[in-house]
Amino acid sequence: FGPETTLGHAISVATQVGDILYPQLDAGPAPTVVPVGLDQDPHIRLTRDVAHKLRMFTVEDRGDHISVRSKNAPADALEAVHHAFAGSKKYAGHVDIRDQSYSRVGDAVRDIEIACGGFGFYLPSSTYHIFMPGLQGGKMSSSIPESLFGFYETEKSVRKKVMAALTGGRMTLEEQKRLGGEPDRCSIYLLNLFHMLKDDAELAELRRRCESGDMTCGQCKKETHERVQVFLTDLRDKMDAVEHLVDEVE
Repeated sequence: FGPETTLGHAISVATQVGDILYPQLDAGPAPTVVPVGLDQDPHIRLTRDVAHKLRMFTVEDRGDHISVRSKNAPADALEAVHHAFAGSKKYAGHVDIRDQSYSRVGDAVRDIEIACGGFGFYLPSSTYHIFMPGLQGGKMSSSIPESLFGFYETEKSVRKKVMAALTGGRMTLEEQKRLGGEPDRCSIYLLNLFHMLKDDAELAELRRRCESGDMTCGQCKKETHERVQVFLTDLRDKMDAVEHLVDEVE
């Protein structure tokens, strides 16, 4: 950050934290799973830290008992935890509870936090998704028609886009044969990786042919276009077969 940093840039991280936690404010605390790209992992970690920071208590499994420890809880909240479990022992700053499950204690403590004006957030979990670039590299977007093809796009249009796609090939045929291609930088290889080749052995062979220089980009594009057409034809047939169900559902 510097003097030229805009306010929007400075608060964007906090906005994302709020966006992830808001459903728990609106509908109440609930386990949360957030699908993100790998580059968004720091935001998930920050959100978990914020959610943890906003909790009044930590609930710790000590083996023979559950310890509910105050972080910043008001005295009446700690007293409420003590009274919620018969036989519990209250100390300065924590309550020890025996013969209760961790989940039951956790749920009760969360309810007490909310009753005392807290949030009781669950720490959000996440799933991580690999970004698939468009056919021209970069972002795949409907605002960039050349970056993708639609389910009902004409065969001519699909072929044109596949054959014009960005690849990981070398500048010359001689270099391609000598050095081989770079499949991880190739939108055609990634199209096969994500969608067109289900067999790992076939995918491994495609990669070998590329990296060894045995296959040119043009040849790979032609083979991929054939797979794309088979894929789209099958998908369209399936969509047409169930199209009448839309009216029935409505």
